Amino acid sequence: MGVYFLVRTESGWQTITPRSSAKTNCSNEFKFSYYVNGRASENKTEIRAAQNKYTELCVIAYETFTPYEEIVEEHNIYYINRHYNEEIEVSDLLYNAFEKVASSRFIFNGPIQTYYDSVCVAEEDWRASQVDPSKNEEARTECLQILDYVRSEEHIKVELRDNNKIVLCVSEEYANFAVAHEIYNLVDFSYWKNAFIIDYMASELMSIGLTNGVISSYDGYTRTLSDQNCTFDIYSLIDSNVRGVGYAQIEGNFSAISLRSFIILPNNKSDYLHYKYDDGTYSHCYVDMADAMSKCSTDSLVVYSKTKKCTDMLQDVYTIWIADSFDKEALTALKANGAEYVYAEDSTVHYSDGSLVVLLAENTDNITYSAIKD
Repeated sequence: MGVYFLVRTESGWQTITPRSSAKTNCSNEFKFSYYVNGRASENKTEIRAAQNKYTELCVIAYETFTPYEEIVEEHNIYYINRHYNEEIEVSDLLYNAFEKVASSRFIFNGPIQTYYDSVCVAEEDWRASQVDPSKNEEARTECLQILDYVRSEEHIKVELRDNNKIVLCVSEEYANFAVAHEIYNLVDFSYWKNAFIIDYMASELMSIGLTNGVISSYDGYTRTLSDQNCTFDIYSLIDSNVRGVGYAQIEGNFSAISLRSFIILPNNKSDYLHYKYDDGTYSHCYVDMADAMSKCSTDSLVVYSKTKKCTDMLQDVYTIWIADSFDKEALTALKANGAEYVYAEDSTVHYSDGSLVVLLAENTDNITYSAIKD
């Protein structure tokens, strides 16, 4: 699936960017589009308000979730990783995030994720394969060693306490292993991070009346702030070639998670989420905690909801997405919980929502595109 864009006949959509004077922030991972349709002075005031709030939120989100930078007087992910086994008071944003994933082990996968993050920014196969656990036996052995620790509550867990206090509990054995192997990111939200950030941004913007917009992230999360009419591209991998299968339109106020196993731009070898080897195979940032291998159960998938936030859908979606095989029953079960889906299987688009408008691409190269409502 592709990047969301907006369908409005009126003029007035503006891309909101943080103020140039802003501190380090996460805006490079998001796009914020905002619609204004008043008099020039009214538009200017509303855009300035949107920019000011967006700037504030991007800075807060970066400083909260970064595992790479110490922020003065901020007990962020970086701080927590260096003060394990200590009681730490954190912000509402971070406490709520830990509370949301309390039953998940994915947040402890950071040390393994680091390998795949290095793969997904490589520019040549030899460099990617040096750190790719699916290609390099030494890297895989190291990841399997780490996996024994991160899957065990005896070795690592987050203990939630009252008054926004947490403890990252780490066993002496794992702590010693981490020091010996230069592991620093014991806990890291990685590709879950932007789901929490986009829900946070949407909530904060709507709370002050800034509702005429859409926020999307480079890694596939989208939130509308009010009823909108949005379309997204549907892609599929057919005979190792990326094909645009068609478009789908979603109306209303919704949250969406869009995932794919491939790189859309044909001349790119990496895009921070995927790496394409010269033989046509891919590695991804999506890591299965069963075996430390990167995998996607299907080529593309969008799950969206008009009643749930991105973080509400997160764990169910990734359990389906990061798997050896595609579990259609589990996907269908999401509908009972208020979520809909769209996915492409070769040249066929499957979707669950009867109100969804699907526009197919023209048939080319002897490929006939079709759509099926499940």
